[in-house]
Amino acid sequence: MLKDFLFELYTEEIPASYQKSALQQWKRLLPDLAKKKGLQYQSMDFGGTPRRLYFRINHLDEKTKEEKQEIKGPPKNICFENNQPTKALEGFLKKAGISLEQVEFRNIGKSEYAFAKITIGGEPVETVLPELIETLIFSVSFPKTMRWSNLEIAYARPIIHLYFQFGKDVWTQEKIESCKKLSQLKVSPSITGHFILSKKPFSLADPKGYEEKLKKHHVLVREDDRKQKIEKELHEKAKPYSLSENQRLLDEVTWLTENPSVLVGIFPKEFLRLPDIVILSEMELHQRYFGTLLEGKVTEKFLVVTNGDPAYEKNIITGNERVLKARLSDGAFFYDEDRKKPLIDRVDDLKSIVFLEGFGSMYDKKERLKKIAATITKFSYPFKIADDLIHRACDLAKADLTTALVYEFDHLQGEIGSIYAQEDKEPEEVCKAIYEHYLPRRQGDAYPKTPLGILLSLSEKIDNVFAGFLSGNKPTSSQDPLALRRQTLYWIDIIIEIQWQFALQDFLEGVATRYHNVTQVSSKDIIEIRDFILGRLQTVFEKQGIDKKLIAAGIASEEGKWKLTSLWQKLSALNDFKKDDRFQRILASFKRMAGILKEHKISVAQKMEKPDSNLFETQEEKLLMELAEKLQEKSSFQNAKDYQAFFQILADSKETVDQFFDSVMVNVEDDAIRKNRLALLAYAVHPVQQVLDLSRLL
Repeated sequence: MLKDFLFELYTEEIPASYQKSALQQWKRLLPDLAKKKGLQYQSMDFGGTPRRLYFRINHLDEKTKEEKQEIKGPPKNICFENNQPTKALEGFLKKAGISLEQVEFRNIGKSEYAFAKITIGGEPVETVLPELIETLIFSVSFPKTMRWSNLEIAYARPIIHLYFQFGKDVWTQEKIESCKKLSQLKVSPSITGHFILSKKPFSLADPKGYEEKLKKHHVLVREDDRKQKIEKELHEKAKPYSLSENQRLLDEVTWLTENPSVLVGIFPKEFLRLPDIVILSEMELHQRYFGTLLEGKVTEKFLVVTNGDPAYEKNIITGNERVLKARLSDGAFFYDEDRKKPLIDRVDDLKSIVFLEGFGSMYDKKERLKKIAATITKFSYPFKIADDLIHRACDLAKADLTTALVYEFDHLQGEIGSIYAQEDKEPEEVCKAIYEHYLPRRQGDAYPKTPLGILLSLSEKIDNVFAGFLSGNKPTSSQDPLALRRQTLYWIDIIIEIQWQFALQDFLEGVATRYHNVTQVSSKDIIEIRDFILGRLQTVFEKQGIDKKLIAAGIASEEGKWKLTSLWQKLSALNDFKKDDRFQRILASFKRMAGILKEHKISVAQKMEKPDSNLFETQEEKLLMELAEKLQEKSSFQNAKDYQAFFQILADSKETVDQFFDSVMVNVEDDAIRKNRLALLAYAVHPVQQVLDLSRLL
C-alpha cells in the first residue's frame, strides 16, 4: 500500500544562511539515502522556515525494494572437514541467512565454490526511516554548532521537537528508540503554527495537507511562497517610488520570516545629504531594510519586512524608524568627521595601515602601484594616459581606508574614496579610477571601464599576486588566503577584454624589479608566478572541455613569449574545432610527422628552409608543399579570426596529408630525396609547431 510520509524538524530560530544551506543539503542527501535504503516512492517535497525544515515522501511503499541476489562463498574443499561443516561454511550460512540444504556448489575454473540465493530488502519502511532521518539530520554541515541541555548531540540551534506522520499514523517516541541520537529528542504528536500568531498546536488528517494547514496557522512553509509574497509587497509599498533591488537581502529576509509582511517607514529628510551608498548600507546591512529610489536617488521612504503581529504595526514602524534614525545619525557623524579633511591630506595616514607583513604599509603599496603602472605602460598598454593622472590616482586609491565610513563599512572602500574625490574636485578620471581599481571584487561584479581604472586594477591585482607569492601566502590545494586564484583570473579577463598584447615573461621580470627595496625576487619566483598565471588560463579552458594535452601544447608553443591575449584567442579557436573529427585526425597526422622528424633528430623550432621542389617525384609531395605554404602564410596571427582560419585549413587538409602518407615513402635509399622529403615534413610541421607544440601531443 502506498502512503505519504511527512517529517518536520522544529527548532529555535536558526540564522538565515544556515537554514537555507541546511534545506539545500537535505535536497541533495535525502534521495541518495532513500535509494540506499531501498525506499520506493513517487516524489519528494521539501521546504522550511527559520524554525522548521520538512520533507514529504509521496506515495511511499510500506516495504523497501525487494531484490534477489546470488552470493559466492568459500571453496568446497574448505567447507567440510570429516564431512562436517567448517567454521568458514557456518559463517557463510549465517551471513546468507540460509540452511545447509540451500547451499549450491558450482564449478568455477578448477574449483567448486559455495553459492547461495538470497533476498534482500522487503523490510517495513517504518524500521528503516528513523535511521535514515537520523543520518539526514546529523549529516548537515553548519559553520558553527552548539550543544544544549545535557544531550550528547550538537546542532545549529536547539531542536525543540520532531514530528513524523505516515499516512494517518502519527508516530510516538517509541518509534525512534533504536536510534542513539534521534532518541534523545522529543517526538511531538502535533504541529506548531506561528510562534506568535498561532501558538496552539494542531493535528493533520494526512501529510498532503501539511502546507495548507500551516498557511491557516500563519506559516508559509515554502521558501518560494514567502519570497513571492515579500517581493510583491515590496514593489507595491514602494510606490510611487521604485524599489532599491537587493537580491541578497531578499533571500535573507525570506529566511528570517514565517509569515512575512511589508511595512513602510520614513526617516528624516536631513539625512538625504549623505551619499546614497551610506544610507543604503546603514539600512541593508545593519537593519535588513529596503530603500526606495526616485530617479536613481535614495528617498526618505524605507521598507521593513516583518514577521510580527499585524495588530502592532504602528509600534513596529515607530521602533524601526527610531533605530534607523540612530543609525543614520552615526553615519552622518562619520561622514562629517571624514569631510573635515580632504582625501589628499589623508595619504600620509596610510603609513599606519599594514598592507601585508614584510611588504610595508598601504603607503608603500600605493608607491609601488605607481611603479607597476609605469611598467605596464612600457609594455604596449593600449591606452595613452598622462603621468600626472596616474600618479594622482595611485596616491588617492587607498586614501579612503583611513576614513571612519570605510572603517564602519569596509565593503565601501573605493566607493567612498571616489565620492570624496568628487567632492574634493579631483579630475573625473581619477575619481572613477579610485572606485574601479578594486573591480571586479567577486563573481558577477562589473569590470573597470576607464583606461585609468583598468590600469590601476591591473597594477593592484598583479601586486597582490607578487606580494602573496613572495610572502609565502601562495595558494595550496585546499587554501587560498589572499584569493589569488580569483584575482589572477580577473586580471587575465581584463587583459583579454582590452586585447593587450605583451610578453608575459618579460613583463613579470619587469614587475619583479619593483620589489628590490622589499625582498629579493629570484628567477625561480618569477617562473612560479608565471606558471601560476598560465595554470589559471589552462583551468578556464579545461572547464570548457578542451583536452589537457591540447591546452598544454598551445601554451608550450609560445614558450618564452606567452602572450595571454593571443593564447586566449588560440585556445578559443581550438574550442570551436575540438569536436571536428577531421581536425582531431589531422592533428594525429601532424603528430606522426613530428615523430618521424624526432627520430631523425630534426628540430622544427626555428624557421625552416624550403625543400627543393625540383626533387619532388610525386603529385602528393607538391600538394603537401602547397599546404605548407598556405599554413606559413596564415601563421601571422593578429586576432581570433586568424587562428580560426589557420585551424580551418588544417581541418580541410586531411585528405592531402592522408594521400601523402599513403603514396610517399619518406625513408627511401636515395639520400637527396630522403633529406628533401624530411625537409618537406619539417616545412609543413613548422607553422603548426608555432601554434601547438606537437611534442606535447606525442
